[in-house]
Order: sequence, then C-alpha cells, then structure tokens
Amino acid sequence: MFLSLASRFVANIEALNAVESIGNVTKHRRAPVVIFDEKDNRYTIKYVPAISGESIGHAYQANVVEFAKAIYGGSPPVCKWCARGEFLKEMRMEYTIEEAKKVINEKNLSDEDKKHEFEKAVIRNCLVEDIGGFLSAEEFPVKRTSAFQVGYLVPTRDSISATVIDTQFHVRHAPVIAGGETGEETQEGRKTKKEENQEGRKKVAAQMLYYVEVASALYGIHFNLDIDAIGKTRLVKVEEAVNSEDKKKRILAAIGGLALTVLGQFGAKKSRFNPISEIKSLTISLCDNFMFSVTPPHDTKYLISTMERAKSFSNLLKSAGVDSEISIYAYDVEKSEKVEGVKYFNTPEGLFETVMKQLKEKGYV
Repeated sequence: MFLSLASRFVANIEALNAVESIGNVTKHRRAPVVIFDEKDNRYTIKYVPAISGESIGHAYQANVVEFAKAIYGGSPPVCKWCARGEFLKEMRMEYTIEEAKKVINEKNLSDEDKKHEFEKAVIRNCLVEDIGGFLSAEEFPVKRTSAFQVGYLVPTRDSISATVIDTQFHVRHAPVIAGGETGEETQEGRKTKKEENQEGRKKVAAQMLYYVEVASALYGIHFNLDIDAIGKTRLVKVEEAVNSEDKKKRILAAIGGLALTVLGQFGAKKSRFNPISEIKSLTISLCDNFMFSVTPPHDTKYLISTMERAKSFSNLLKSAGVDSEISIYAYDVEKSEKVEGVKYFNTPEGLFETVMKQLKEKGYV
C-alpha cells in the first residue's frame, strides 16, 4: 500500500523556518522557484518564502513518536535519542543501538548477513528509524532508505503574486537593570568607574532592538509514504523484522504522525509567531501494490488532475494484466465543484479517520 498526500494551506504572519541571524535580524528561509511570466511570455526565477523538507521531516518523525506513545501505552519501541527528538540514527558508534553493535562483532556471519541483521536489529528497536531510515557510515556501513518522502513547502504557483516577506520590529525592555555595568570582578573587588570605562566595559541598555522576518503565503505540501516498507528489511533481502501486531501499530503511528503534521504541528518560533493558518484543501490517495503519487498542489485543479491520472494509471496496469485499486479522498473549501470518483469530507480530521478505517479493513492496521 502506498499513500500520497497533497495539501494547500494559508499561513499568515509565520516564522516557521528561520535560517540565520544577521546582526539582530532573524531571516526567513527563501528558495528560488521557476514561474512563467505572462507579461514577458517567458520563464523567470522568483525567490519566495519556504519551509525546508528537513524541517517537515523532523516534525513528522517527532509527531510519529508522540502518536506512538498513545498507541503503545507510553512505551513505544524507540531508541533513547529518537525518543527525545535527536534523530542521530546510527551516525556514529556511540549513537548505535546496542543490539546492532552486537551484530557487528558477530564472527559467524558474513558481511552481507551482518548488514541484514544490523538493519533488522535497528528496525526492531526503533520505529522512527524503521519509518524514517538511518545511515551507519563508519567502519561498517549500513543504509536504510526512508519510507516517507517530503519536499520543500513553497507558495503555490497560482498564489505567488500574493506572497510576501516582511521584517517586524521588536523591543525587549529591561528597565530594572538599565544602566548597570557588565563584566567580571577581580580578586581585589570591583574596579572604579573610571577604570571600567577605560577598559571598554559596556552598560546594559534599557531597550534591546531586534527584527524577525515573517512571511504570509498559501503553501503547498506534497508527501508520500510507502506503507509496505514499514517493519521489514530491504537492504540485503526483504524480510519481516517485527510481528504482525507490532507492524500494525507502527503503520498507525505513521498515519497518526502525518495527521498531526498536516494539521499544523510543525515549524519553529511558534511560541510567539504561531501562524494564523487554515487548510484550504487536502487530498490523500491509497494505491495497492504500486507507487502512485498525487499531483502536487500548484493550483486548485490538482485534484482533477490527480483523478484523471489515477484512472489512466489503473488502465495502464490493467493492460499489463495487473489489478490495482486507487482510492482518492479529499477535503476542499476552495472549489464548490466536486470531482467524480473522489470521496469528500467536511473536515481534515474526518478524512484521516476514514483513511485509518480503510487501512484497517485491508488488514494494515
């Protein structure tokens, strides 16, 4: 089973992905996109606010952990680093799961068998590395490709002209300590005011000025999840690494973590820059046996394109003698016109609930 998701959502006054500080200015991430300029009748480059795939990927895996805690009664199979949101993933021996370390030292196994058993050990002990992959790159290299794919969040093609980045001015005010001097005392005690001024000691300012870049945009997210890849090895050979009940819980955690992410649990600086956000549309497809990806949400016609492509893809497989069912689910408040063959929902939460029920009916969860 392969899940693909696309969504369009408005985020006003957000600072979800900062990249650097220049002096007292915190800058928002930007990325170049190619657009067609109808006035000049040619393609051009435009820099737009963006949220990196790394940011979304980190948030998704953190949300998988949180959802898994509820499913496993507070004790999910997660390594101690992933449990606290430090996704080091076997990058060095000191961050390698103990059971996997034992495999490396096993003398009765060939290198290929060691790699297979190493992958299996990591999968058993950490569902985050099962779903999100890992890379052990030291003296015994082993790689597991992530079961999910996500790219940068950028403004949709039909809304780029309504996208903006603005710098907001802020002040921290400390009237109690204003005028006090900073610096360390010597063994002889405090120096005189004249000595301190000569050494360039600075007074504490009453007001500290800083600037934060914020953006407002209609973003599009595109996310794929290979459900069949969860819980099984695939580097040296394909083999189930966990029992069927545990696998069902892991798939449920993967879907639940995705729901939390799409519903808004991602991004930085939300304690003071929590965006005014609203999901405008959401589409999820479920495809048996093959990797079918929904059309990216560049404009409001992406759902029509997705349905047309799903029909064509099914016909392609049938012509090769292969049966595959593609189900399309949608939530849409942008277009009143409904697409034939798509099942619609009144809320995004209701859509995810039905996806989980559909997977349960097919025996996945």
